[in-house]
Amino acid sequence: ERSQRYLHWASQVCRSWHDVASELLYASPFLTTTRRMELFIRTVSEVPDLTRFIKDVYAPLTHHGKVCNLFGWLWGRRSAKAQREELASLLARCPSIEALTVRHSVKKSLASITPVDDVVCTSEINDKLKRLTVHGSSFEARWHPQFSIMPALSALPNLEVLCLRGIYILPTFQLPALPNLHTLQLVENYYFPAAGPRGPLFSQATMPKLRTVEIFRNHFAEATYGPVFDTSCFSQLECLHFVEDEHCLEVTRWADA
Repeated sequence: ERSQRYLHWASQVCRSWHDVASELLYASPFLTTTRRMELFIRTVSEVPDLTRFIKDVYAPLTHHGKVCNLFGWLWGRRSAKAQREELASLLARCPSIEALTVRHSVKKSLASITPVDDVVCTSEINDKLKRLTVHGSSFEARWHPQFSIMPALSALPNLEVLCLRGIYILPTFQLPALPNLHTLQLVENYYFPAAGPRGPLFSQATMPKLRTVEIFRNHFAEATYGPVFDTSCFSQLECLHFVEDEHCLEVTRWADA
């Protein structure tokens, strides 16, 4: 955010600096609030040539509940549906888009499925994405969990890096085929094991090129790593990082087995 402010100041020095700074400024828009996202979308709508610079978008989506979705416009809050449609429309107009972070905020005590698929459901977007981060609100609200639930995902044929951060992964979650994925990052997620037998969430069949797995402080019981990962995933890895995970030794022994 600070670097964006500096680039904005630099763009006002002269015409030459403006051209260079604008390209850098719009390459990775860091939109921390829905209001900023609204203003950014309005700007690029008025100057559509700016969309050619956009490569990496950090965008917030906020779920306040059904009442706010219906009547939020009375006090200036955009509905969850309007936020999704605006973000999808923005990404569809960006010919160079490569990376997307969806920051999903959920009001305390509510539960909501993170609406990633509504945003990347068109071929104009999902064929271009190389990096996707799904960032739920439980990461910042450990003592008052807000339930951002991992959704089903559409096929992302060119995705190379997937990061799941601060979300609730249900046993019904099914990962699509990600033929080019080489890095999987799991940060502060919660996993609820299934009552009956199910296939693993992450397997070599869905991620044949997986080479790096990074796991940081997830709330997985040791016994649930089996249903989460197929052992075939570990046999092809070049790098496995466990950070601040109390089950590190148990899991690495299990992975070698």
